Amino acid sequence: MRLEIRHLELVVEVAEAGSLRRAAARLHLSQPAVTTQLKRIEQFVGGALFIRSTDGVVPTHTARNWCGTHATCCASSTRCSARPGSTPRASPGRR
Repeated sequence: MRLEIRHLELVVEVAEAGSLRRAAARLHLSQPAVTTQLKRIEQFVGGALFIRSTDGVVPTHTARNWCGTHATCCASSTRCSARPGSTPRASPGRR
């Protein structure tokens, strides 16, 4: 899996919405699609990004750190392929 900006946006939206259903509505996606993508992202990251309950979702420490570390890098990039804890690499021809 190659992580893209849309994946980071999904994680941020879920964290801000506090609910997979509300995040799905904001992203104009179905709730099962958000759940599937989130599971793939968590598999890529290597751990849970949210604690799920009947009341919604709460970001884990991993999610808060990962989003904070990669948000700046991904904001100006078309792809985000760095794993958590890694150093962002410059694109060829850009510094």
